[in-house]
Amino acid sequence: MIEIDPTILLILSIALALAAGILLTRLFNLIHLPNVTAYLVAGLAISPLFALATEKTGTNVLGSLGLFSQIALGFIAFSIGFSFRFDHLKKMGLKIVTLTVVQAFFTAILVDAVLFGVYLLGWVELPVVFVLGAIATATAPAATLLVIKQY
Repeated sequence: MIEIDPTILLILSIALALAAGILLTRLFNLIHLPNVTAYLVAGLAISPLFALATEKTGTNVLGSLGLFSQIALGFIAFSIGFSFRFDHLKKMGLKIVTLTVVQAFFTAILVDAVLFGVYLLGWVELPVVFVLGAIATATAPAATLLVIKQY
């Protein structure tokens, strides 16, 4: 194992995550994709590096970033709260409920249909199809809010 101060490793990890996010947002803006997509791809791209750092140093890098993740989610939750206006929600009323139910229903049906095809190929078991269909109906307000604010 390599001996690296956990604080330095944490700072380097944060710097790497920020740099990857910034670079990929610039690239994704050229092809007119939302910044949140770039952040997700950056996370997917650098997560193996964090796993490697954890393996080589014995320090759980991703676990160390938990506090920063919680702080970021707190800021996002505050932003969502500031954007809601009760008078606006009251005006929209039934439209919001209808849209939410229809969106959730069709998402579950579409994901289940695609995964049922995967089930027929023998790649997944049937309970997995239904569980993933149910999970797909959950929408992430943070990602939605970021896309709305960007555009």
